Amino acid sequence: MFLFIACTVDRVYCDDKIPVSVGSSNNFQYIVQISLTGLFSEQELSGVGDRFMKCGFNVISATRTNVYLYIGDEELKQLLAYYKDNCKVVYSNSRSMSESVLSDNQQGEDGDEADIMQKSTITLAKMDPELKRDVLKVYSGFDRVPEGYPNLNQVNNYLSGLEKRYPGKVKKIQITTKPTFENRHIFGVKISKNVEKNRDVPNILVVSAHHSREINTVITNIAMIEKLLSDPNWEDLLEFNQFYFIPVVNVDGYEYVFTTNNFWRKNRNVAGVVNGTTVFGIDLNRNYDLGFNSCAGNGSPNMDTYKGKNAFSEIETSAIRDFTKRIGGVAKVLDFHSSGRQVLTGYTCTNNAQQDYIKSLGQELATKVGYALRVPSSDGEHQEHQIKEYTSYSFLVEIMHSHQPPLNETVSEAVQLVSLFEHFAYKPIPLRGHIYDEKSGKPIENALIEVSGIVWKAGESRKTNYFGSYYLFLALNKTYELTITAKGYSPLKASVSLTKESTTKDFRLRR
Repeated sequence: MFLFIACTVDRVYCDDKIPVSVGSSNNFQYIVQISLTGLFSEQELSGVGDRFMKCGFNVISATRTNVYLYIGDEELKQLLAYYKDNCKVVYSNSRSMSESVLSDNQQGEDGDEADIMQKSTITLAKMDPELKRDVLKVYSGFDRVPEGYPNLNQVNNYLSGLEKRYPGKVKKIQITTKPTFENRHIFGVKISKNVEKNRDVPNILVVSAHHSREINTVITNIAMIEKLLSDPNWEDLLEFNQFYFIPVVNVDGYEYVFTTNNFWRKNRNVAGVVNGTTVFGIDLNRNYDLGFNSCAGNGSPNMDTYKGKNAFSEIETSAIRDFTKRIGGVAKVLDFHSSGRQVLTGYTCTNNAQQDYIKSLGQELATKVGYALRVPSSDGEHQEHQIKEYTSYSFLVEIMHSHQPPLNETVSEAVQLVSLFEHFAYKPIPLRGHIYDEKSGKPIENALIEVSGIVWKAGESRKTNYFGSYYLFLALNKTYELTITAKGYSPLKASVSLTKESTTKDFRLRR
């Protein structure tokens, strides 16, 4: 029997003491979603999953708003007794449910599932059908990956094929310099005019599948590649930019999704030992450096959002960091995830000097496809790292309402997302230029540009790359005072007014 129950609560069960029967059941057959109400503070929300674990419950995963438990008869009895009328049956695959577990008004059968959901007032009971299908998959193991989605070998073969289809425009590239835990490499493609040459133009990075079960993001990434290469009206994008697409960041997890567990989220590295059992997986999109020691993910190895022991502890995340540095940084970043139909902007907890401005840029993208806008789920995410190191034009886009809908639905959504990608790719860079040595005329690498009124507090910086180029996203119709410094040179102060969409300004430093 499989039973899915949802409880909306304003307190955590057994904060005071651990009932002896909790965690003693060997017959785990019930999934309980604990939906947390607005009575919890932001600080309390971040630790609710850990508090349920301390109660002895088997916590499958925890988010900012929900905790999922996998429990047996005794645990379920105690939860229902404690939360009383706050729990409702959402789904059952059994024709009958034991009255010793559920009271009459909580019982249900396959045939009256719709009636149960209609009567329930909780959010989960009114969920989008796509999301409901995924919830049932992840906790019951009902389905394999829907037909038509490419596995890892097929994705890599597709990237190889692009080189042959578009010679001179596409080059398959290896992102990792050493293999992952399961001895794989991350691959991507570079797309540009005269692709073999590293040109002095903005680098644009598009990635997906940090979370391996989000296979619809891979299709979205590929759809943007195809549009960029096939539309003659976009030829100028290849003239004035270099694009880097990485369809699958979490290569080990992605393979595991297709062979073993279609709703696996993390990578496949050993996370630790919990209660004598080795557990696997680090959440790659909690393993980046921005805010890692404050509010990045979870510190418990068996949690879906386990962030790892240290920032960049994982081959995959350190590879993305090092690759970005090798290519001379990035001017724009787009990171596809699922689900929620949302554009995520700025930081979660860490102070961001451009939070409101970044939000306004994200709103432009969201408006193109009717998506909502919100801050990230956590610090320690990839797009936040890129804001810290290189550019304020860096966003995470949560597509659709599920991770693995039928392929035709994903393709349809990807077509709609083209307008978002087009706006992203064509967005003018407000201030750009070069910094040179005044006497020799040679470009100066790692020159630091500080902007009046923008005070970074989390180690962020804006520096020139090895071409001496810089790219700054700043609000228009303002005048900024710049301070430019470089080792061995006298500081330079300059005033720049941004009165048009894009301004180019070069500077020369004196020794």
